[in-house]
Amino acid sequence: MTPRTGATILSRSLRRLGATTVFGVAGSQNVALLEELRRERIHMISGTSELTSSFIANGHARVTREPAVLTTIPGPGFAYALPGVAEALLDSVPLVWMSIAPEEASDGRRTLQQIPQAVLAAPIVKRVFEVREAKEIDRSLSRAFVAASQGDPGPVLLHLHPGALRSSVDPHEGGGNAEPGFVPALSRRAAHPGRESIRSVGRELRKARRPVLFAGQGVLDAPSSLRSLAEALGAPVLTTTSARGVIPEDHPLAIAADRPGESPDGINRMLERADLILALGCGFSHNGAHGFRVALPSDRLIHVNSSSAALGRPYPARVSLHCDLRTFFQEVSAGAGTANGSEWTAPELEFWRKDLARSSRASGMEPQVPGLGKGSMETLFLGLRAALPPDAMVVTDSGRHQMLTRRYFTVLRPGGLVVPANFQSMGFGVPAALGVRAADRSRPVVAVVGDGGFHMSATELLVARREGLDVGVIVFNDGEFGLIADQQRRDYGRATATKLQVPDMRGLARSLGCRFLRMDGTRRPEEVFAEMVRTPGVVVVDIPLVRSANSRVRQARGLARETVHRLGSARVVDWVREAFGLTGSSRRAVPPPTARRR
Repeated sequence: MTPRTGATILSRSLRRLGATTVFGVAGSQNVALLEELRRERIHMISGTSELTSSFIANGHARVTREPAVLTTIPGPGFAYALPGVAEALLDSVPLVWMSIAPEEASDGRRTLQQIPQAVLAAPIVKRVFEVREAKEIDRSLSRAFVAASQGDPGPVLLHLHPGALRSSVDPHEGGGNAEPGFVPALSRRAAHPGRESIRSVGRELRKARRPVLFAGQGVLDAPSSLRSLAEALGAPVLTTTSARGVIPEDHPLAIAADRPGESPDGINRMLERADLILALGCGFSHNGAHGFRVALPSDRLIHVNSSSAALGRPYPARVSLHCDLRTFFQEVSAGAGTANGSEWTAPELEFWRKDLARSSRASGMEPQVPGLGKGSMETLFLGLRAALPPDAMVVTDSGRHQMLTRRYFTVLRPGGLVVPANFQSMGFGVPAALGVRAADRSRPVVAVVGDGGFHMSATELLVARREGLDVGVIVFNDGEFGLIADQQRRDYGRATATKLQVPDMRGLARSLGCRFLRMDGTRRPEEVFAEMVRTPGVVVVDIPLVRSANSRVRQARGLARETVHRLGSARVVDWVREAFGLTGSSRRAVPPPTARRR
C-alpha cells in the first residue's frame, strides 16, 4: 500500500468524523491539505480573511450544534482568527481550530511568521493538541472533536507542526489510525448523577406552587422537552440571550427577560414571587444575567448543567446537578407524578410581560426612522417579524442595533436569534449569517447590522454570492458609531472619532452584485421586508436613522455639565444642575451668577 501523508490522514479523519465543510483561507502552508480536502469532497468555504472565516465557522456551529472546523496558516492567518475563537469560547460554541505551526529552528534563528502560537491560544481554547508526527493526527483530531463537544462546548486548537503534514506513514506499520475502540463522542452527554438525584428534583418541582424555569443555551438540544415540562408545571420560562426561542416567545408561559441596557428590577420582582427556580443549561454570563444583577436566591435555586465548571458560580445553588439536559428531562418525565398545580395565573403572567415591555420603551434614546415617527423601532421590528416566517434566523453584529433587536424582535424557534453575546466583536454579523445559512439552507436568514459593522464586513457578500448563500442584510445607517457617540454626548456634550463616511449604499450593493432596498418612509416596514424575503439572492436593505429628541436634550445637558466643570465654579454647577433638573434638589432655582452680577 502507498504511504499516506499527514495531509491525507487529516482529510480522511475529518471525513470519518462527519465533517463536510471546512472554513479558512488558502495559504502557502496549507496547499497540500486543501488538495486532500478536495479529494475527500470536503467543501472549503473561504472568507475574505481568517477573521471572517472564524465568524462564518461560529455561525455554522451555532446551528448544527456540532464542531465547526477552522483551518489557518501560521502567523497572520493564526492571529486573524483569534477574535472568532474568543467568541466561540465565551459563547460555548464547539470549534476545532486546525492551525499550522511556524517552522522551528534548533539554532535559535527567527523563522518565517514565528510567534508563540500555542502560548497565545492557550487562554482562549479548552485544550491545545500538539501534533508533531503524521501518526498522531487521527487520534489527536478525534480527541479534539470530543473536547470541543463535551461539557461546556468550546474551541480547541489542533496545532499541526509542518513535519506532521509533510511526513508519511506506512499503513503496514499501523500508524495513522484511530486507537482501537476509540469513538468520538460528539454529543454533549455528561456524567449521570444518578436516577434518584434527578427524580428528587422532579418531586420538588411538582410540589412547588410558583416554579420558574430559567433556560440557557444548553436547552437548545432539547427544546420540546423544556416546553413539555413548563406546560406540565404551569411554570413561566425565562431565557438567557443565547437561548432565545427555545420556547416560542409568543407562548403564554414565555417571559421575555433579555432586556439589554435596562435594569433587571422587573425580572427580580417577578423572581421574588417564585418558590423554586430551576436553571437549565445556563452559564450565567454577563449578558445572560444582566451584568449579574439578576437576583437568584441560593435557597430557592436548583442548577442543572452538562458542564461542572458552570455550577456554583456566579450563583450558588441549593442543588447542583452535573447532568446532560436530555438525560435530565427523560428521568424527570419517567418519574412524573401529579403536580400540585401552579399558582401562576394567566393575567399575572400577562402583567409581567407588559411590565417588562414598558421598561423597554422608557429610555427615549432610541434613534428614529424618518416617516415612522415616535416608537419607530418597535414598529420596525414588528414589521420584520410579520414579514419573516416563524423559523427564520436573525443574526446581529455588535452595537445598538443588537440591543434593539433583542428588545423588540420576537423569537419563535430555537436558534432564531444569533448574537455575539459575550465577546461582542464588530464585524461578526454578516459572516456569521453566512455560516448560519450554510448550515441550514431551508430557513431564511437575515443579518441585522449597524453601518459601522457593515463597513467592516460588506465585502463578505461576495462570499455569499460565490457560495450561493441567500441572505438579507438590514443596515441601520446613522453615519456614526451611534451607541458610542450617544454615550460621548451624554458624558461630554460632543462626539469624538465616531463619525463614519457614508458610502453610496445603492452603488455599493450593486457593485457587490446584491439587490438593494431602502426604507424611505413611503412604504410600511413589513412591505419592504416582505420584498426582501421574496427576492432571491443577497438583498441589502438600507434604513436611514435620525437621532431622537431625547438624545439631543441629553447632549445639551452633557455639554452644559462639561462646560461648567471646565469653568470650575461651584455656583455655576448648582445653577446648571437645577436648571436642567440634574438633581433631586427642592431648592428654588437661582439665576446664573453672571446675571446676579448685573
